[in-house]
Amino acid sequence: MSFQKHFKVIDGYNKWLRVSFVPEIGGRIMQISLGAYDFLFNNQSSIITENYQEKAANGQWINYGGEKLWPAPQGWGKNTHWPGPPDIVLDGGIFTLEQHDNEFYLESELDPYTGLQVSRRVSLVEEQAIIQVDCVFENKSDEIKEWAIWPVAQLQAENFEDYSYELILPLAEKSNYPMGYQVMHGLVNNPQIQVKEKQLRLNFQYLIGKIAADTDQGWVAYVNRSNGKVYVNFFETELDQHYPDNSNVQVWTQGRGMIYSRDTIKEFPNNINQNPPYLEIELLSPLKPIQPQQKVVFSYQIGLSTVTPADPIQHIDRDRITCLPLTFSDEGGFLLIEASYGFFEEKHIELNIVKKKTGEIWHQEQFKVNPNSPLKLYRKIEIGEFNLSELSVALTETKQSNNEVDKK
Repeated sequence: MSFQKHFKVIDGYNKWLRVSFVPEIGGRIMQISLGAYDFLFNNQSSIITENYQEKAANGQWINYGGEKLWPAPQGWGKNTHWPGPPDIVLDGGIFTLEQHDNEFYLESELDPYTGLQVSRRVSLVEEQAIIQVDCVFENKSDEIKEWAIWPVAQLQAENFEDYSYELILPLAEKSNYPMGYQVMHGLVNNPQIQVKEKQLRLNFQYLIGKIAADTDQGWVAYVNRSNGKVYVNFFETELDQHYPDNSNVQVWTQGRGMIYSRDTIKEFPNNINQNPPYLEIELLSPLKPIQPQQKVVFSYQIGLSTVTPADPIQHIDRDRITCLPLTFSDEGGFLLIEASYGFFEEKHIELNIVKKKTGEIWHQEQFKVNPNSPLKLYRKIEIGEFNLSELSVALTETKQSNNEVDKK
């Protein structure tokens, strides 16, 4: 990571992941890695060290990439909107960082425009490929301020020619939008976007655009189909509250094309050196009044995992990713068993086929899985004289826990 040559980098590790902090440029998490795989976009052309705050004050945004924290709503011309980026305090200012084991506390200076001092506690969960993030906005002014907390993660998409980068977002059952989402920038009929069975799937094709959506499921995921690496945000939803743009998740795709913003038509070139590719997952908290000297908090988690690349993600829980739930069928005297899952921690899984009448285990297999090693099952087992209705098939966790993964 070449930014290490230019900035002070503080790294945190656990058994599965690495998190790299660069406090002197907006308190960014510059990189999040699962093993050797780096998830976040880092803009190599923007790794410069001099005069950033001066450039920001003059309206030039240096997009370093990474994952950062902004206030919303964004806008220009009203003091109730945040007119960044660029921004010399919250996006590009120097944050303090305190470390206590695998807990990191980042804090900004006071921002006179918003009246906020922002901070977040980033904790690496022991034995899991999960990062806990607790964000705090404190109103340091003597007036009531109304802001939403807006974490923004820029995810790498450099090898987009094979259409391997995908974003999956379950849409709200009762959405604010007729299609379940709303186009904010770019093509209305964006070919990157498909909606099927209440899930929005965005396949990155290097097209500029932004959408707003409301989800009631509390997760959004990015997956690299070439290797199965998955980045998930988990968060609480409060759809009875007021959100900026009526949206608790927004997605930006950086690429070629045109947008209309700030009374100007802006064209983005089809040139990855001038216009590097990435996509953003943007979470939003509800928009709430903050009394003087009071705080609001928004927490979310980042989960990292691996799935079998060819298997599409159907659902994500806090303990696993389901691509194909456990299924079985009679294939001419053979029991065909299929399943596909990813995990956020190491687990020991047993496949048990049990005779229902006696409770006797008729067939058993054991698997060791972890955030780098998914569970992919395809078994064809001869059942002979048995009828399918006489057998019970289950996947069960063993040792540390005895939770049922799936049972049929």
